[in-house]
Amino acid sequence: DDFNDVDDVRASYYEGGVILEDAEIEAEIEADEDAVTPPSLRAVPRSIPGLAEATRFLKIAGPVCFLNSIKVLFVASLVQAVTAISPASSAANGVMTAIYFFFAVMGDGVSQAAQTFLPPVLGSRRATGTAAMLLIAAAGLGALNAVASAGVALAMPGLFTKSAEVVAIMAECAPAMSVALALHTASMGSEGCLLAARDMKFMSLCYAPNAALAYGTLTACVGSFGMGASALWVALAQFHACRLAANGVRMFVLPGRRSPLRRKLAE
Repeated sequence: DDFNDVDDVRASYYEGGVILEDAEIEAEIEADEDAVTPPSLRAVPRSIPGLAEATRFLKIAGPVCFLNSIKVLFVASLVQAVTAISPASSAANGVMTAIYFFFAVMGDGVSQAAQTFLPPVLGSRRATGTAAMLLIAAAGLGALNAVASAGVALAMPGLFTKSAEVVAIMAECAPAMSVALALHTASMGSEGCLLAARDMKFMSLCYAPNAALAYGTLTACVGSFGMGASALWVALAQFHACRLAANGVRMFVLPGRRSPLRRKLAE
């Protein structure tokens, strides 16, 4: 009888362990299913921002949207003007634009780095050194971009076209395109510094006149000097050079608290 009692106890423990193990497995399966199943739209929290939050958002997003709109209109006008020259110029410009924007993402990365690392030191003496270091790094990356992009356009045109006329136009545009790309990386770094300091008013005031001046240069190069498709890249290089110069003066030449780097961000 004692042995039977022991067997009954063992059986009870075994059955209890099996039941407990099954329950744990079911719980794990349910947890896995919950992790895999995407949340319902009803579960997403919804709220309408208050007036203070909306105003703060628009103070930043509004000028940025304006700047991006100027960029889009400016570049589109340059491309349209060169496209109207000839089909070969249009084809060569399409290839050069693809090469340019492939390498131009480096400038966006530098701008994001400036917006990440600069805000904590704004208002202190370290801000000037940090901004200068970012611009030096951007200039170095821009030089690498310029060499690499020119190498692709000059050494590997067969990847994009078999037309000798298009290849010749690409070779004509490559020097100006590489200079524009080098200046783009550095100017995007300076723009990122001003975005980090939320100096939106200055940027908004400078963008439209700079774009208009560059478009005037394009018109003069095509109409008066007969430069052809390379005029686009001369105008774009001028745009980036003027932007870099204006932003540099704003950050490093203005004395004291007139520089956006010497002002702390408002909470």
